[in-house]
Amino acid sequence: MYCITCGQENEEHAKFCLKCGHPFSTTNDNTGNPNPANNKMAPLPAAVPQDSLPGGLTEEEHQTARTFATLALALVLFSIFGGANLAPWW
Repeated sequence: MYCITCGQENEEHAKFCLKCGHPFSTTNDNTGNPNPANNKMAPLPAAVPQDSLPGGLTEEEHQTARTFATLALALVLFSIFGGANLAPWW
């Protein structure tokens, strides 16, 4: 059926226009008593904190990664700024 307001083609038993939202007449509605449970949207899933997701790192693994990153940064900075003066064999 077509909406009389905007001309959008809609399904035959639609209650509202897909484009403009204009309500259609329900006099030809032969669906009987509607089930109120079917008229509700499904609930949204609950938000999950990032630290409780499966496959995440434990606190000990985070600490190990931070220690490794700190040592790597110290090695790079030593190589760039202090390596030539402090290690003549380099």
